[in-house]
Amino acid sequence: MAVVATGTDWITQACFATTDPRVDEAVRALYERGASCVVIAPWFLAPGVLTDRIGAAAQVAAPKSTCVNVLGAHPMVARVVLDRYDEAIQRLHVRSESIA
Repeated sequence: MAVVATGTDWITQACFATTDPRVDEAVRALYERGASCVVIAPWFLAPGVLTDRIGAAAQVAAPKSTCVNVLGAHPMVARVVLDRYDEAIQRLHVRSESIA
């Protein structure tokens, strides 16, 4: 998570919708570490039950928090998918050459 804040003075804290640390624990930790506001950035590709749960928990833990949208079809997500596809094709090619 700290990678997201590289080059900023942001305080970051990872949290989860289904296990610890949960949103309320992360929000409490952020305030204890000196945060003056909270932004929730769910690392999901699409909205759904878990993002709804995170948003609801954020509103309880930090009513003035901002919850940004999911990653969705961001060009960087597409780039990662394409890079991983290319890597998989390369591994298959190397494997097929070693078998031949």
